[in-house]
Amino acid sequence: MPENRSTDMAFSMTIDGCAVSGASTYEVMNPATGRCVARAPQYGREQVDDGAAAARAAFPAWAELTVEHRSRFLAAMADAVDPHADKLTDLVIHEQGKPGSAARQEVAGLPWWLR
Repeated sequence: MPENRSTDMAFSMTIDGCAVSGASTYEVMNPATGRCVARAPQYGREQVDDGAAAARAAFPAWAELTVEHRSRFLAAMADAVDPHADKLTDLVIHEQGKPGSAARQEVAGLPWWLR
């Protein structure tokens, strides 16, 4: 991925199932190069409080699910990550400045832990 490619991507946070934009943005810098690789939304206390409230509201229904049912949700998340491993690896390289081998290992770990 070219160094500036992710700056064209739009990022948001999901709160209670809805995409939420920040009031402003900030630069995400690659610490290995010092270059801006993206602009990320800046969230404030209100969005954090809204996210925490949504999580608290969702928790009772999640807690009522059986372990087997919850594990199916986590496995589906892992299955969604797998086909995007190369793109996610590129994002980790550029966002964190990690070498490719370390980034690949980190991305490969996500579906492993979810399963």
